[in-house]
Amino acid sequence: MQYPCKRDSITGSEQCQPVGHNYGQAAALGGTAAGTWAVLGCTVNGCTPPDYCNSKTKLCESPRCKTDHDCPAAYHCDSEHALCR
Repeated sequence: MQYPCKRDSITGSEQCQPVGHNYGQAAALGGTAAGTWAVLGCTVNGCTPPDYCNSKTKLCESPRCKTDHDCPAAYHCDSEHALCR
């Protein structure tokens, strides 16, 4: 199975997705991934920036903010929701 990757333009990290035409294998991998996510959540799988992993809920959360200075570089504060976007 191939894993083509592309770089995130902000963080520079590689994001890879499996590619193939074996639908049975894809369904099995999807089920395994869902089971793994339910147990490990983002503690192992990580989050898409600017989100971070909440160690208690194991869910990705957006950073709270009041101004753009509260957010990581290249993100701004959505004042309506008080979240970095």
